Amino acid sequence: QEYEVAEMGPQDNRPCDYPDSSYLVGRAVADGVASFGILVDGSGSMKMDKLGDRTCAEAAIDEIGLLLEKLPPQTFVNLALISTRPLPAFKKSKRNGAQTKKQAVAFLRKSDFRGTSSLVDVLLWAQNLEGVDTILLVSDGGSSSGLHEYSKHMLETLLAEHDRTGVRIHGICVGPDDRKSAFMRKLAESTGGRVVRPSG
Repeated sequence: QEYEVAEMGPQDNRPCDYPDSSYLVGRAVADGVASFGILVDGSGSMKMDKLGDRTCAEAAIDEIGLLLEKLPPQTFVNLALISTRPLPAFKKSKRNGAQTKKQAVAFLRKSDFRGTSSLVDVLLWAQNLEGVDTILLVSDGGSSSGLHEYSKHMLETLLAEHDRTGVRIHGICVGPDDRKSAFMRKLAESTGGRVVRPSG
């Protein structure tokens, strides 16, 4: 399937506020031009590692709250926690709004963020959901179970799937590990996406 890429993100590598760019992505979703899925790493490292004075899980929840505030109310979104399998917050995509944001944030806050995450397996699943052409990955960039756990193998597999599906992957890297951050950056750049790293 052929996809037309619409550049909606920052035009350079300077720090930016991701929710501002995501508004444009959300506008495209609302207009029927794109579909938007959010994947959040649910592994134990998200609860153990810190980004400034917050855990990576707290930083991820804060970033998603900001993102949902910026998206237009007519945007359809869905969110899934990455565990050994995808754990969707909603049975089907919901129209964005105060109630959807409240439910999404509550879903993440009650998640225990422990155990392992099958990052590659869940990204492969999400790239093949009907209608999804844009994914936002919120993660520390690591995978601790599933098909692959090494960044080189993860990247090769996900890029091969991107060649087949054309799904663009953006990222918010909430982890302190530069090596894992580099993986997320390569994945996003190779699929036409962008990655940002919030400040602590």
